[in-house]
Amino acid sequence: MKKSLVFLILVLIFSGCAKTKEDKAIHIKDDNVTLRLEGMAYPSEKFVLYSAANGTVEKVYVQNGSKVKPGDKILKLSTKSLDLDIEKLKTDIKNTQKEISEAKKAYYNYASLNITKKELKKMALLHSKGYASEFEVDNYKKNYLNELTNIENQKKSLKTQILNLTSTLENQKIELKKLLLQKQKANAVSPVYGFVANLSVSPTQEITANQKICEILNIDTIKVKAGLPPGLLPFVKVGQRVRIDFITEPQYSTYAKITKINPIVDKKFQNMTIEIEVKNKNYLIQPQTRALIMIFLSPKDQEKVKKLTESKGGIIEIPSDI
Repeated sequence: MKKSLVFLILVLIFSGCAKTKEDKAIHIKDDNVTLRLEGMAYPSEKFVLYSAANGTVEKVYVQNGSKVKPGDKILKLSTKSLDLDIEKLKTDIKNTQKEISEAKKAYYNYASLNITKKELKKMALLHSKGYASEFEVDNYKKNYLNELTNIENQKKSLKTQILNLTSTLENQKIELKKLLLQKQKANAVSPVYGFVANLSVSPTQEITANQKICEILNIDTIKVKAGLPPGLLPFVKVGQRVRIDFITEPQYSTYAKITKINPIVDKKFQNMTIEIEVKNKNYLIQPQTRALIMIFLSPKDQEKVKKLTESKGGIIEIPSDI
């Protein structure tokens, strides 16, 4: 069940000698109250494209301002160095596989073990007939046990060697997959629609994996962001109608609706912020274009704001469904 709470707004933020942020944003003309905010235009989407591999730039297919769609080529990268690494790794894999195969076919010196075993049996037989001493039997027994221990140690050592080689082989295969994937993605393509901006590579330039190539900006739709003084939050809602006057030449104005409210203070704006999406006809609005936003208030909210601006002290209660 939705409960109605109450916003308590101290009139002190709207009074005093110096004007507050809230005061500056409130505009009263002909008994009509609106909120006036300063804003900035941003791309509705921004994608940063990075290089997937090391190499030399052979060709750049775009320039700043080029319009691209998913799959369009951005640059071609020479992969000679990458190809050498791939060939070396393939050779290393073959050598490791050969070592594993040879290790599994390893020869154990069972002949020596069998000889000492026969000699021990022979000496044990002589001892049973009184022709050999206990000391002689013990020496042959030690020889047999030493050979047996040697065989077991060889087996353990070989097992460890095979395990290590198998682990090395798996790591080599994984690294080969990574290099082949890097080669596959060496020729950078656009993953989105938009315009190329901040292109930072040129032909013959050496670049590394994860190096920034460019940005791709979607300015078909512009996002306008404006600072909202916290005290005015109760009067602003998603879907509320606004007028935006862009500071352009020629001046461009349009009507739109608030699409998002960010109640956390933004460091750049030093305020909460609102966002408004606007269709960018003829690309007249560019990123970083400044704008003035007028927020229209309902008659009920206009009266509340008037009371706030006229109050000299105390607390104003503003009902809320939050």
